[in-house]
Amino acid sequence: MIKRAPSKAFSFLEISVVIMIIGLLISAILTGSEVTASAKLVHARSLTQNSPVASISGLTLWLDTTSEKSFSKLESKEGAAISRWNDINPEASVSNYLSNSSGTTSEHPIYKETCINGLPCLYFNGTTNNKITSPKQMGIRTKYISMFLVFTGSESDTASYASSVFSSGGAWDGNSGAFILGTTANPNKYFSYNMPSTYGIQYRSCTPVAYMNPKQEYVYGVIDDNSSSIFHYVNGVVANSVGSNSGVLTKTLGIVSIGNGSYQGNIGEVIIFTKALTTTERKSVEQYLGKKWGIAINS
Repeated sequence: MIKRAPSKAFSFLEISVVIMIIGLLISAILTGSEVTASAKLVHARSLTQNSPVASISGLTLWLDTTSEKSFSKLESKEGAAISRWNDINPEASVSNYLSNSSGTTSEHPIYKETCINGLPCLYFNGTTNNKITSPKQMGIRTKYISMFLVFTGSESDTASYASSVFSSGGAWDGNSGAFILGTTANPNKYFSYNMPSTYGIQYRSCTPVAYMNPKQEYVYGVIDDNSSSIFHYVNGVVANSVGSNSGVLTKTLGIVSIGNGSYQGNIGEVIIFTKALTTTERKSVEQYLGKKWGIAINS
């Protein structure tokens, strides 16, 4: 008869050692993840610092969610309600900023540490008054506008969807103008640049490349050269087949608002120039934004 060796239970010391090793492994994984996120943020800040944006004339407003100057340290953390978003334009003679003084948390954009390409962004929840706004009229009169937005398609994908990501209310010769996301009966979502019809300047992008997908990340640009055309660019590709600009006029950037109406999604960067960028300038800005935010640019 073969005798089996008696089974031996693990000692308390052995169990403790195993638990300690597992704890160290988990800690190393978490630390590695934090290091990766930190390195990505440092790299993004370096790209911003060395980008072509500041070297292009006409830079009027530059809002970014990765800069150390953009938010207070108390609000630069996961889930914080943002009350102030600072302009990082190095050429600005006056420090511009957008703010929200509402006592209702749901009306503030929320800071997300890991968002587009693992970088921070502001989340807008799609409710009325969920926005951040300049406290005064910017009062900049211009015939030309070039604007770039880094954001995600709305998470609210409904047929009645129509909302504004960026607007300049009470402006442009006393009437509101907006860079908006519109809707049609299909109901495909479009990138749009809109001004009051009384001024004859309206354009809704109409090609398939201009359709917006929910939660998808975009680099959107619009160039208004105060002539007969307004051009839209979605991830570097021209998105409209025809333009409409029958009434040229001097525009005035007034109260600037980011997020409004039913827009539910994330915004990472906003850049506005009061000039019509050349093709070379436009592509350089798009390439910078694409590289920084991990969005493929097809220019």
